Amino acid sequence: MKPVAFSLALAVLVVSACEDRPTEVRAAAPNGPQFDQITAPPRAAGFIGAHPIDLQAQTVALDVNTFRAFVPTGSTSPNCLATLRESNVATTPMNLFCAKRTFNGVDGVLVAIFFNAPVGPDALVAITLYQDGAQSYGTPVLFTGD
Repeated sequence: MKPVAFSLALAVLVVSACEDRPTEVRAAAPNGPQFDQITAPPRAAGFIGAHPIDLQAQTVALDVNTFRAFVPTGSTSPNCLATLRESNVATTPMNLFCAKRTFNGVDGVLVAIFFNAPVGPDALVAITLYQDGAQSYGTPVLFTGD
């Protein structure tokens, strides 16, 4: 399977899994992509509840190699997804993960980014963040918990 077709098939499976929908994906035929999907209830096109978040070193840098941000969402769901958007950090690769946390009595998401080289105090990493059941996405703060 070509990398583009594989990426598209993987995206379909991830979105379907997040929505608890059964999905069948078939490889592309020689004359074009052909995907069969079991009928699912309609939802608003393009809206999954993800939110753009800017993480700045001045606010969320634990040290010169790590960002640890807590984003209040009001949700305790373990289902979260964070993706990198843009950055002024030339250092690659960056490793990123998200996990549910409660910080100072507030429910939300921990977003951790690990850099392979030190970043400066002006470092900015823009992400897209999603958590099941999020009521809103608050301002990121430095996460100092476990």
